[in-house]
Amino acid sequence: MNPQSELPCPYLLFTSRQDENLCCTIRQDQIVPGFIVGETWRFRGVIAEPGQAPQDLNLKAAQASAAVSGYHLFVALRS
Repeated sequence: MNPQSELPCPYLLFTSRQDENLCCTIRQDQIVPGFIVGETWRFRGVIAEPGQAPQDLNLKAAQASAAVSGYHLFVALRS
């Protein structure tokens, strides 16, 4: 599987309310981590295919991180 051409499952996308550049993706089949719950993070949508991902999201890194922890944190430097 080429991780840039397909996703194993959709990802939920969140951004920090304190810093919009701080982002978190969570595999849709995983439990949302406790640090996301509450007013600190804002839900931004679902990434169902690579073309929907923010430019600064490295899908290969997101998949590797999510395989271990269920989520992936990254910084979006481009709007």
